[in-house]
Amino acid sequence: MMPKTLWYSRPARQVGSGKSPSAGAGVNDEAHYAKPWPTLLIPLTVQWVFPMELTNATEFDRVVIRVFSALAEHFPAPLSLDFEALGLVAGPALSETGLDGYGHTAHYEQHVFAAECVSFLIKEQYLNGHLNDYYPRDVVLTQKGLELIRATPLSLKRDNYAS
Repeated sequence: MMPKTLWYSRPARQVGSGKSPSAGAGVNDEAHYAKPWPTLLIPLTVQWVFPMELTNATEFDRVVIRVFSALAEHFPAPLSLDFEALGLVAGPALSETGLDGYGHTAHYEQHVFAAECVSFLIKEQYLNGHLNDYYPRDVVLTQKGLELIRATPLSLKRDNYAS
């Protein structure tokens, strides 16, 4: 990416007679110092670092496209998202480790990432639903989500109603 030149402006330094107003040499430079200072334009060359590359963008896209597809197929019914059933992860997030509880599997991080993607979509108002750790439930596309995937039903378009 090519460097970009920005211009930074700052007041130029005012040069007086070399004597300060309080030097008492009989020369009063106060009027000289009260004049407006000219502005200097200083070029700054910077290397833009944007757009930054998102390291998880490909995986994020894969999760979001699959989630939107599943929700569009079931619209307007809310859907509890099972990431394993959607083909987004290779196995369950938890497995039994004994009588006292559950333990994380090797697929747990994949479940967490997929849930974070859904959480982002909920926060950005593309989806509505509830998130319980790595298990989204009652998830449905919002109007904003429908517009994004160009799947808005005709009944939700303003043009279909008289003014």
